[in-house]
Amino acid sequence: MKPYLFIALLFTAVACSSDNEEDLTPNGENNSDDPCNTEAITYENGISMLLTDNCNMSGCHNAGGGLSLETYNEVMTYVNNGAFRNRVLERQDMPPTHNLSNCELQQVEAWLDDDAPEN
Repeated sequence: MKPYLFIALLFTAVACSSDNEEDLTPNGENNSDDPCNTEAITYENGISMLLTDNCNMSGCHNAGGGLSLETYNEVMTYVNNGAFRNRVLERQDMPPTHNLSNCELQQVEAWLDDDAPEN
């Protein structure tokens, strides 16, 4: 009976050791070994990709979905009236299908606090 117990323990140890960091870190959250880069965030260097990945999809904030956030000028309309900060950072209800990671939220906040530079 002891050989079966040893095999079961060995199998468990091997199965648990195959976890990778992406599986253990939900929603792209950064750990202390991988700090979030919030330096020199601009629309062209960070924010436009975040919007493309999370907002500018079919039926959401693109030219065919009502309120468009596809260009810097379109985004700045909502930055300037406070709606962008309110929905993304304060209410955190955009995007409605999932939460942005802590790092993404920090990058948006850094960009807004730096007066939302284009490039």
